[in-house]
Amino acid sequence: METAKYAWIAGLLILLSGSRAQAQSEPLEQELQIRVGAGVKTEVIEDVDVYLKPEMRTDGLSPNRYLMELAVRYKPIKYFSMRGEFRSDLEDESYGLVHGYRPAASVSGHLPFLDDFKAEVRALYTHAFGPYEDIRRTLRYRGGVEYNVPKVKLDIGISAEAFHRVPEGEFNRMRYAIEGKYKFYNTKRFDQWISLGYMLDYLLTRPLNRHIPTIGYSAEF
Repeated sequence: METAKYAWIAGLLILLSGSRAQAQSEPLEQELQIRVGAGVKTEVIEDVDVYLKPEMRTDGLSPNRYLMELAVRYKPIKYFSMRGEFRSDLEDESYGLVHGYRPAASVSGHLPFLDDFKAEVRALYTHAFGPYEDIRRTLRYRGGVEYNVPKVKLDIGISAEAFHRVPEGEFNRMRYAIEGKYKFYNTKRFDQWISLGYMLDYLLTRPLNRHIPTIGYSAEF
């Protein structure tokens, strides 16, 4: 257990140390994208959960992208899970509405340590395509820590994630995130949360930072 914990911490530090491969003389651009979403989760059979997640994203302050995701997670043992998902999206481009699709699969490991902390690592493969888009295949590696605030139904998490474009064989983005999730309603059959977060997308192949505030609601029954 101790060895696994320190190996995970070392991996997270490597993710946090990602650097941008660009000329320092290039001006650094800043973008804003707001994400507002919701999620519903239910257990259909033992150890198998189904998720449905609609989401709206903006370009600056203007809504321009709408997504719907359906996912199935299988958790055969306490600290390990597998997940498959399919996402469709509709984006408002200058020449009209454009459809896109993204099946994905991931494996995750969870490791509690101390009293109120939980570490998580995840590897995710995505295959994005659409009628007017090139196929994009990406491997994403994420490590994070979640803290359960004692005596409060609040979880605070931080994470770092590396995006690896498979055909090009290069890392093109780092994502750093922080999120707080508060359970405001809790019964034996129905739970509800609200969440607020912030993500920074730090591009490694061009001088751009993307700032992403997030607002979410989720329910489980």
